[in-house]
Amino acid sequence: MDFKEKFLYHIWDEGHLQADLHTVCGKPVSVIYAGQLNTNRGPDFMNAVLNIEGEIRSGSIEIHHKSQDWFSHNHHEDPHYNRVILHVVYEHQQQNKNTIKEDGTTVEILELKDQLVEDIAKLLLLHSEESIHINYCDLLSMTPKDSLIPILRHFGTSRFNSKVKRYNSVLLNSDFDQVLYEGLMEAIGYDKNKYNMLSIAQTLKWDMWKQWYSQGMTIDEMISIALHSSGLIKKSGKLIGPEYLNLLAITYERQAFYGNPLLVDWQLFRIRPQNHPIYRIIALFHVLYESLSTGLLQFFKSHIINSDGKFDLKTFRTLFSEYSSSSDLPNIGKSVVSNITVNIILPILYLYSEKNGELESKKELFYLYSIHPGLMDNRVLNFMKTHASPSVSTLIDSKVILQQGLIDLYYRFCQYHLCEACVSNYKKSLSE
Repeated sequence: MDFKEKFLYHIWDEGHLQADLHTVCGKPVSVIYAGQLNTNRGPDFMNAVLNIEGEIRSGSIEIHHKSQDWFSHNHHEDPHYNRVILHVVYEHQQQNKNTIKEDGTTVEILELKDQLVEDIAKLLLLHSEESIHINYCDLLSMTPKDSLIPILRHFGTSRFNSKVKRYNSVLLNSDFDQVLYEGLMEAIGYDKNKYNMLSIAQTLKWDMWKQWYSQGMTIDEMISIALHSSGLIKKSGKLIGPEYLNLLAITYERQAFYGNPLLVDWQLFRIRPQNHPIYRIIALFHVLYESLSTGLLQFFKSHIINSDGKFDLKTFRTLFSEYSSSSDLPNIGKSVVSNITVNIILPILYLYSEKNGELESKKELFYLYSIHPGLMDNRVLNFMKTHASPSVSTLIDSKVILQQGLIDLYYRFCQYHLCEACVSNYKKSLSE
């Protein structure tokens, strides 16, 4: 059957799978979190969480039409695919019941062909019919503003809840400090390097930093380990000046905490100087270092709760300037701090409150999300707003929950051209 591999992404992402899944080897599989679609080099979905034969595993997902595509695409020689925990294929046509990774380990294969909730031909037909409408949007072009806003709020709420669900899935094999650390690292990487930053956080774990801190690790040692082990200082060390570069080189050679190289495929082409990963790591690690004595979550909570015991984002926004480097290197800007607030801090604190039965805190945190001003535009928002009137676009940009609702619609429906499914869902949201 002829269909694009991207359609399989949609099937995996939306969960068009039977409840009782089994790998080619016969092992039961359940999807706790499908992961995030990766638009850069590497596996198709990152940070997924699965239960394979009773064992909770987190990592990447690679999707192909056929099992042998793994080898035809040379993934078996690419170490960037060593984090893959499940090889998802439409059809398995080879004798081997496992896929072999570059490091010599094997990964289970999940064949979709006979494990879909609907026949693939029906799904494909629906997908093809809806693709005809790619240049017109019923929702954004025809829906009155008074009706559109509650729809976007509905999907903005859905996106917030999806973030909470994602962090809850990661928490199964982790703790709140590690989850927050990974989220912060991912956020400072932008689209091009977010998974590189995430891989650093998953290798140089928070507990390792805590242990080294208890043994006397300095801030310069912490930064030197991150920059040297990731290879970033070798690629871009000249950006921090010869004096600081020399200091970090000497510090790294003298420290005895860590010396292993990490496999990081830095994407540095056409990155604005102030957004360079080397500056972001230095700035963030000054904040991280200050939190090592108290714990990361408690440190951030102390900077977001005011003297009246209420959550206050104003005090949090000053955090990165308060603990910034004393050098003249660029700091983390206001727009990035706002992005961290919306996408990392609020959903993780919401999850923490939920786990601890703090209902009032949950309400307060979601309220802060619902009234938060809009963030800077990105490629998804710019694309979606081409279908909206100028007045609607201005209104959407005024509140982050409306922007997030628009982004949620894109990732659920628009990127796959599922127009009819979108119409059905927004009509349903109006009736709720």
